[in-house]
Amino acid sequence: MHHSDRLRPLSYPGTDVFLLCFSMVNATSLENAQHKWIPELRHHCPDVPIVLVGCKSDLVTNSSTSDNTRAPVSKEMVEEFMKKNEKHISNVIITSSKTMYNINKIWDVAISAATSNSNAKSKKSKRKTKIIGDIEEVEPMPPVMPPAGKAPWIYVENSTFGDGFKKSLNQEFLSDTRFVIFDNKEQMEREIWAHQLVLSCGPSKIIEDFADQIMQAKLDHTLDEICNQVNSGRVTGFASMSLTDHTNDPQKKYFEIKLSNTVSYESFLCLLEVIYYGQSETLKSKRSDSKFLNQVKTTASIFECEYLENMATNFLDGLEDVFNESLGTFLNDMLGSKAKQKYFGKKDHADVCLKLSNDPQDIREIYAHKLFLSVNCEVFRAMFEGNFVENTSEMSQVDLTSEVDATQPGQLDMRYHEYQSLIEYLYSAHSTIDENNAIGLMSLSNQYGMSGLTSMCEIYISKIIDKSIAKGIEKADIDIIGILLLAQTYAANQLAQFCLHFISTNYEPMKARKEWTLLTGSNKQYVEEHKWPPDSYFKEVEKYQAAMEKYLKKKKKSDKRSSNVDETGTEESEMTSLEKDKKNCTIQ
Repeated sequence: MHHSDRLRPLSYPGTDVFLLCFSMVNATSLENAQHKWIPELRHHCPDVPIVLVGCKSDLVTNSSTSDNTRAPVSKEMVEEFMKKNEKHISNVIITSSKTMYNINKIWDVAISAATSNSNAKSKKSKRKTKIIGDIEEVEPMPPVMPPAGKAPWIYVENSTFGDGFKKSLNQEFLSDTRFVIFDNKEQMEREIWAHQLVLSCGPSKIIEDFADQIMQAKLDHTLDEICNQVNSGRVTGFASMSLTDHTNDPQKKYFEIKLSNTVSYESFLCLLEVIYYGQSETLKSKRSDSKFLNQVKTTASIFECEYLENMATNFLDGLEDVFNESLGTFLNDMLGSKAKQKYFGKKDHADVCLKLSNDPQDIREIYAHKLFLSVNCEVFRAMFEGNFVENTSEMSQVDLTSEVDATQPGQLDMRYHEYQSLIEYLYSAHSTIDENNAIGLMSLSNQYGMSGLTSMCEIYISKIIDKSIAKGIEKADIDIIGILLLAQTYAANQLAQFCLHFISTNYEPMKARKEWTLLTGSNKQYVEEHKWPPDSYFKEVEKYQAAMEKYLKKKKKSDKRSSNVDETGTEESEMTSLEKDKKNCTIQ
């Protein structure tokens, strides 16, 4: 039992009358009066009168139409309550503090009950219970329209740009460089396969400049001069360099570069890991080895990579969780930015040509690099690893003629720009998306298994929808149901959910559009179940309109009766005044 339940009866002695209040909009409170309060009051004060007070009478009409979870109290329920408790209840009064209905009369009723009770004791007369007041006839309130709910958020997928480069490090596929380092721990030479395209975009100034020289020497056919520079000791950190034939393919050559003895195998591996994906698993695995961390700092200093040096310092200072992750994100962005700047859309060093055409006289070509296409796209990787493209020359050919619909005017230009945006994303993890290519690019991202690009298209298309319907939905120049169907076709699930929410919450204007008939099956079922405003709201509106009509009729009759009473009262007042005048008249 709560403290209040134990202490409350202490205030009962000396009471002349109890006002037992209940809410007219909550039948449960009337039940509490029956089962809790009357038994308690009669137990402690059996002879003290009880006046039952109904509160909030002005809300009864409204609650009956808008709140189905709490049933209101009707006059019939009060009368039934009185029959059951006639010997306990002196009077019943209906009140409203909002409209001040019967508020002043409460005290008259309470005093009357108290005095009547003392008279009843002396005369032993039987009390007669009655209801004072009635449920007020107030103007019905219109139902509150439920909120439509917020549109689902569309999130851009976290970038996995560095993951693909991480997998390509020390893999012979498409590599053109083999570093040879003497491992003092194992007392043997070890190799690491790498790619000059990636090395030329990394954060190490020495390696980036050296890779740029190699790439230029390829164009100028002066690779022998580069080898002589290394072999003569003019390149920091490198001991020797030679151009060697691939074992499996003698037509292809790679650079074999031996590092100087001042560079350890594991510390140089840390450097390459940072160049490729902005982090170093080797560095993390030995972060408690201060001797190794200092070796890494030395290697970073030799090849002028301040970021690796900072990472090693952070591990030494115990701050890796704070700074190294953000450094990795920054370095991945740097890699993509440099790759786009140096190689995207340029024929130099390209080894694949993508061709689009719907007319033999009009062929569009996109030059690219297999490495950047395949690192983060399994479809392109499978294409270049297998026999799906022509590889008989230095420039592989990829025929994309089937991608262009010759019956659609402007389709070639559109598809060409969509492929350019797709390849831009593979080079840099960023893409040029606009109103003209967003849908087509979304289809390509699904075709090539690039969910990150799909999410970027989803959020852009959602903004296009918002912009297009700014001046109205019915006549907006955009087919949202068509976009929904395309989103579901291309596994753009976030955009599909966004469209379903939009259609549901704009049910009536969307229903007026001609493409409404395309909404079928589970889509139509979802929209019907989640439409806004819901059917329940319109049913409440119908109830409100009926209640309002009934209220206006009663109000009209009431106003008419009041008008008649006022006129009668005025006439009587005038007659009384005339009688007084007659009595006061004297004959002069």
